[in-house]
Amino acid sequence: MSPIEEPLAIARNGVSTPLYFQRQVIEAADLNLGGASRDAELSRLRAMLHGWGVVAGLVPRRVGADVVISPGYGITPGGAELYLPEPLVVPGAFGTLLKHCGPGTQGCELPTEAPGDEARDLKITGWITVRRLDAEAAPRSGTPDGCEHPANDQHPTRRCHRVAAFLRCSLPEGHVPRPPDCTELSTYLCADPPVPLELPAPLDAAEDFLVLGRMAIEVDTPDLLSLEGRRALLPVAVLQAWLQSCICPLLEEKPEEPDRVDWRELLGRIRAAGLDAANNPERPDAVLAMYKSPIVIGGRSTVVEQLILAGINGPLEFLKSTAAAIAAATDLNRTQIKAVFLELRGLGELIIA
Repeated sequence: MSPIEEPLAIARNGVSTPLYFQRQVIEAADLNLGGASRDAELSRLRAMLHGWGVVAGLVPRRVGADVVISPGYGITPGGAELYLPEPLVVPGAFGTLLKHCGPGTQGCELPTEAPGDEARDLKITGWITVRRLDAEAAPRSGTPDGCEHPANDQHPTRRCHRVAAFLRCSLPEGHVPRPPDCTELSTYLCADPPVPLELPAPLDAAEDFLVLGRMAIEVDTPDLLSLEGRRALLPVAVLQAWLQSCICPLLEEKPEEPDRVDWRELLGRIRAAGLDAANNPERPDAVLAMYKSPIVIGGRSTVVEQLILAGINGPLEFLKSTAAAIAAATDLNRTQIKAVFLELRGLGELIIA
């Protein structure tokens, strides 16, 4: 049966890219649309396929009255790239925190009491955040309109991508850290069929930022700057290294644990424990008899030597073997093999210790 070539339904998704033809008159909007479309595509790819968060660096540290953000890389919830190649200084960050996030009047001193309360310590909290803040630059003259002077018609020719730091006194719900739920996440990976992910709700442009750390001012306590509130996004290289070094060894087939006691060591332990004494009621006669050398054609051979030649190098391997395999490799009959089995099980502490 041939496939149906006609679509069942069609929907617009708002994506548009320029299309060119020979000798076409190209406008600036055509070229700008091409760049904007690719930027939007990359933003969706970063956010929906890789996720969002701080990938590397972007660590805030207090230096005197300022906060210095280290070079780093991150992706915002909307997929914008935040690339900071050199440190970013936030001057007077804690003073700004006190001024904008503190209670009551916006004074220069930290209050020790709130109105109506007696000697209640106050705690002022805020978050250092970063987001992308582009700027237009490099204006140039364009073709004049009519008889106007060329210098009267200048337009920017570059869009400079910048990383800007902001202070927030509170965080929207989407930025409040929430521990991952293994049960919830397992449905996306382990269910059969897996539960499909939902497309994220449209993002408010005001929430397209990253939290780098939390600042706090407390009475009689040094001002604090922690990494609380950050969302980490691990690069694929780190995940690959973790899988190879931590998970892969757990999946490897490990050889069975070798016998910790061989036949000769077992004989020494039997003698050390005094179990070879003639008057000992727990004397393992069947096992001790395996060490005696009967006369055989072509030389002398003990049962122990026969077992070793057959690859049964110790009592634990003997217990794992079948009676038929032992009988085929040694001069023991099935009655003797059964007696050895019983005695070896009784010598368990000597064998496994």
